[in-house]
Amino acid sequence: MRKLALSDEILMQIDKPARYIGGEKNSVMKDKTDIAVRFVMCFPDLYEIGMSHLGIQILYGMFNSYEDTWCERVYSPGMDLDAIMREKNIPLFALESQDPVKDFDFLGITLQYEMCYTNILQILDLSGIPFTSSERTWEDPIVIGGGPCSYNPEPIAEFFDLFYIGEGETRYRELLDLYKKDRADGVSREGFLHHASLIPGIYVPSLYNVSYNEGGTVSSFDPVYEDVPRTVKKQIVEDLSDSVQDRSSTLLTSTTSQRDLLSATCKYAGGYDFTVGCSFSHKSFAMQNFCGSPENRWCPVCVFHTHKSTR
Repeated sequence: MRKLALSDEILMQIDKPARYIGGEKNSVMKDKTDIAVRFVMCFPDLYEIGMSHLGIQILYGMFNSYEDTWCERVYSPGMDLDAIMREKNIPLFALESQDPVKDFDFLGITLQYEMCYTNILQILDLSGIPFTSSERTWEDPIVIGGGPCSYNPEPIAEFFDLFYIGEGETRYRELLDLYKKDRADGVSREGFLHHASLIPGIYVPSLYNVSYNEGGTVSSFDPVYEDVPRTVKKQIVEDLSDSVQDRSSTLLTSTTSQRDLLSATCKYAGGYDFTVGCSFSHKSFAMQNFCGSPENRWCPVCVFHTHKSTR
């Protein structure tokens, strides 16, 4: 039986203690001795916000469908618990196993909006993981950034070991297999990141020399090694009929606004015009495709019929 990272005394002191104990319906538990890769998925905001995000739940189900991988979750603690964890030197922990985040192989942080950037530093600090990639060793997890804001990674590049550009269903299996092989072969952390940069969609900031103009815009962007791609191509699931799994949530909790409801997303509506974009959907701007008629706009994320609009 697992032991909670927080004592009963602490749980009685903080707001909404159910945020931190896990055990939701359909959460995945595995035997640590039977797996090769431990991955913790982080939404750098409060539990109630992160649990409402469908993307993490899709990847959570995908990773845990792999027999060799156990994916767990972590969210930003509230300010009340943050203060207690710092005072009592309690490391940030994953919900399922209650193990410290620092003990995992990968820490994947979804970047849904820029307002969460300071929370990324909170996550790293509470986990005892060095802020910058250059300071980390194999004693630390590989820190991955993904999600819409990873399309503009430079403002936070030094805090991440790599960025996954695009939809996670396409290349993560390849990355996990590479990790297992390189670890078994005794490859250095830097060597693994070099090998990872050759996987389409993977951007490793430490392998590029980036210079800036006086105004802060990028002046040049040059790979350190000849085999590192100059352009990182965004990965997209092109055939949803052959998707690795149903694009829906599985976790049920009574502590969020959705209560015991499951979420699902539909396939992209062929008539939606991404050149205009849904005002409520970051993805419709970040993943623009030029198709459809302006007279028939259906947002694939919000599933609302939008009005004629201008940008």
